[in-house]
Amino acid sequence: MEAGVNRIAWDPKGENLYVGGIGNPGNWQHSGTQWYGLQRFSFNGKSTFEMLAVRAKSNGVEIEFTEPIGENYGNRAEDYEIKQWYYLPTINYGGPKMNEVKLPIKSVNVSKDRKKVFLELGGMKTKHVVYVHLVGTFISQKIMNCGQPNVGTR
Repeated sequence: MEAGVNRIAWDPKGENLYVGGIGNPGNWQHSGTQWYGLQRFSFNGKSTFEMLAVRAKSNGVEIEFTEPIGENYGNRAEDYEIKQWYYLPTINYGGPKMNEVKLPIKSVNVSKDRKKVFLELGGMKTKHVVYVHLVGTFISQKIMNCGQPNVGTR
């Protein structure tokens, strides 16, 4: 994206998605990008290989992918890095991550269709951000690289 996304809208036919952006490189993590932008996106008929959803469960997280993951990918605890932290609410804008810890992965369970992975975690707490990072390269069965290997959930 050219800038931080501020507004999105579909055209009347639903064929193009327009994205309006504004940014602030000082605190929006957009250094090296423009402060504004208007972009049009058109679907090319091809799907991407990404994390579609990350769902927090009482004893871990479930990651759902848009495509089945390749046979030799995502089967080991070492393929993932999971962290958790919280933010202390204050009157001030922003704030540091509090009590950031790496969570131990007790087990990895890949679904039969290879589109979902359940990670059983130790030490997960409520009211904390859970950060999921795919370590290394993740490849789908169609041999596509995972384009966005990081996500956070609450």
